[in-house]
Amino acid sequence: MKMRIGTVKRETEKAVLVPTSIERVDGACGTRDVWWPKSQITIEDGKVYVDSGSWIIGAKERDLSAELYGDCWLDLVAVEA
Repeated sequence: MKMRIGTVKRETEKAVLVPTSIERVDGACGTRDVWWPKSQITIEDGKVYVDSGSWIIGAKERDLSAELYGDCWLDLVAVEA
């Protein structure tokens, strides 16, 4: 299953910057700009998708949890394949 991350804000040769919805364990929600490697995502019409079983989701959640000083997870939207 594909998960929609968001839309491309900035792009380099190897990665895209995407404003990504997150939610912390305390219920606080927000958006953070997250760099996603192009090798792990799909871009269609400016929208960025990741496979729901991809290791990159857990890696980004760990990075954000460390950065934000508390457990958090990405608030991704499931879409039809």
